[in-house]
Amino acid sequence: MKLIKYISILFVFTLFSCGDDYLEKYPLDAPSDQTFLLTAEEMEVGVNNVYRGLIWLWNWENVHTVPALDYGTDLGMRRPSGSYPFPWTYGAHDATTGFFKDAWTKFYRSIERANYIIEKLPLGKENVTEEFYNRIMAEALWHRAFHYMYLTELFGDVPWVETVMWDYEEAYSLVRESKSTIVNNILTDLDFCIANLPASWGGEDYGRISSVAAAGLKARIALYNGMYDVAAQAAQTAMQSDIQLSSNYEGLFSYDTYQVPENLVVVQYLEEFVTHGFPLIAGSRNLKGWGVFQPSVSLADSYVCTDGLSIAESPLFDPRNPYENRDSRMKATLLTHGQWFANLLFDVYDEDGDGKDKTLQINASGDTVSIKNQDFHKPGVIKTASGYYQKKGVAEVDILDNLVAKSRTPTILMRYAEVLLTYAEAKFELGQFDQSVADATINVIRDRVGLPGINVGEHSSNELQALIRNERKVELALEGFRYFDIKRWKTAEHIMNNNYVIGRIQKDVVVDIYQNGFEMPRPTFDEYGISHYPNEQDLFEKIPLEYVFDPARDYLWPIPQTEREVVPTLTQNPGY
Repeated sequence: MKLIKYISILFVFTLFSCGDDYLEKYPLDAPSDQTFLLTAEEMEVGVNNVYRGLIWLWNWENVHTVPALDYGTDLGMRRPSGSYPFPWTYGAHDATTGFFKDAWTKFYRSIERANYIIEKLPLGKENVTEEFYNRIMAEALWHRAFHYMYLTELFGDVPWVETVMWDYEEAYSLVRESKSTIVNNILTDLDFCIANLPASWGGEDYGRISSVAAAGLKARIALYNGMYDVAAQAAQTAMQSDIQLSSNYEGLFSYDTYQVPENLVVVQYLEEFVTHGFPLIAGSRNLKGWGVFQPSVSLADSYVCTDGLSIAESPLFDPRNPYENRDSRMKATLLTHGQWFANLLFDVYDEDGDGKDKTLQINASGDTVSIKNQDFHKPGVIKTASGYYQKKGVAEVDILDNLVAKSRTPTILMRYAEVLLTYAEAKFELGQFDQSVADATINVIRDRVGLPGINVGEHSSNELQALIRNERKVELALEGFRYFDIKRWKTAEHIMNNNYVIGRIQKDVVVDIYQNGFEMPRPTFDEYGISHYPNEQDLFEKIPLEYVFDPARDYLWPIPQTEREVVPTLTQNPGY
């Protein structure tokens, strides 16, 4: 039995499967403060419950919120029909927006679970070995740091709570602690985690937090807060482990991804207890999906050609066959026109102008048959408005087994590739990005997918920064990093302010390309890495998404109004 597969129900499951002596010691609604966490078994059960906090499923859509945040950036969109996109992307949010309250509650509930272990663990310290005690404490501290990272990145200054709030009067008088103080606190905690967690786990413990994951989290937090020396040192600590990149990029996001050493923190699911609906929300209409999440043209354009040059520069780029001779991560991340996936030909362009009412599918008998092409004929943005769907993290087995609403495919929250990218960026910001750093980080990542490495001496400082940031964009695309990256780079106000988003190539232009030899112009890329086309409104369908980002307000979310009504000592962020 793999640990994290059962993590969301393990605490309750263990409680009711360990005999009458456990039922005598535990009230039905909560563990007893006097008798719990006295033995190694109880400590194990208690810290297992803390892992529940890694599961953050988003309301009715039932998808993990962290990777979904990328669809509130330039990497994709949540289509504007039915329920509107993320409210903070178009300036319609305020302190009463329910999503912020849900996030605040989720993080503090997870912190409370960790705090319970941290506070009560000393009760049984004499009953276990020091090594075991420190390991359990380290697991709890890691989880608390993980949730405080998101709280501080999203809300800024927040209350620092390091014990269980038994006294309601104390809870009602909480004040916001500075982000810098909280960051320093959790970085110190992570030092303890690095020192007291094993570098890897095996057997039934596979999936627990390791010292490498602790170093990776420390590196991420330090990078997010501009502490580049700390970020580089923490990343280097992780790089000194035996962890290596997987040889197969696409395989990282399969149903069996929890078994891949590169994936350092993974949320696993179990069909009988907790699943998610990402293939339903993000999937093709022809594959039983709703197509709510759709990657952007700008993301697709960010993947370089196999010679390492952008599509604005490379002689290998063919506008008539734009998905050939490209970084293989593109087709591993995006479902593109002409790909076969889950026995379906993804066909979104009417090349001969005949209406494109059919596409091809391999049926249960193995025969290739024609079916109605819903990806082309659905009205407006209900079809694929951008011309792409997400492939990364959507397992064919979930579609073929008719489990699009009950997917068991894991959600990856940390990969070793992120550690390498953190080291590269931190060293660049420190003025220490040389060829040895490039070869140990970005060039290793590019080599995995068959791309040539970066020759540092051939690029200016601005060009190197753009290369490092684009590598981070495409390697970690749709995994939940972009929203935080464009905020910390202070580029969100430039990237997320526009009146529309370009979508698929217009039908008459497609016919002109394939019937009359018209060649689509190449894009140019601005200083923020966003592609632009000449006369793009004449070439592409216009998606009516208005992005609004107020730099005086939107770098932070508002403190939820309901929290401030209960705890009047909480101040509000600027602009709300």
